[in-house]
Amino acid sequence: QALKGVNCRLIIAGSPFYGETFDAYRKLIEENKICTTEFIEFTDDAFRDILFQASDFLVLPYKEFYSQSGVFMQGIQYHLPIIATDVSSFREYIEHYGIGFIANANDSQNLHDVIVAALKNTEDYEANMCVAVKENSWETVGAKYAEVLRVK
Repeated sequence: QALKGVNCRLIIAGSPFYGETFDAYRKLIEENKICTTEFIEFTDDAFRDILFQASDFLVLPYKEFYSQSGVFMQGIQYHLPIIATDVSSFREYIEHYGIGFIANANDSQNLHDVIVAALKNTEDYEANMCVAVKENSWETVGAKYAEVLRVK
């Protein structure tokens, strides 16, 4: 619903959870006339690389989330500006690094408005993404972890 009337292509990839079907989403896509490319199946690392490289934004419209998203961190590695709902630690990362936009969870109109604003935005996120990538690399995190474990 958030993409109704937005001139864009939605790329959807991955398997539905726990035997669910994609039928309800497909119905919404058709009702709202959303242009999509769909890969509703397991996607391996090589294919995910292609999908991330083909994208202009990573949109994570979670209604609720109580962990850290691997997809979110992968988006940072690909230097993709992120549009995410205000759940988990998304706001903290996006605001700290200046790498995208926050929308209200469970509010498709607000998400629509944020997506439209993001598409009109011409800000260059490259420098911010480079900092986010460096500070969240396995090397940096490992060094911080090793520092915590050092015996004094």
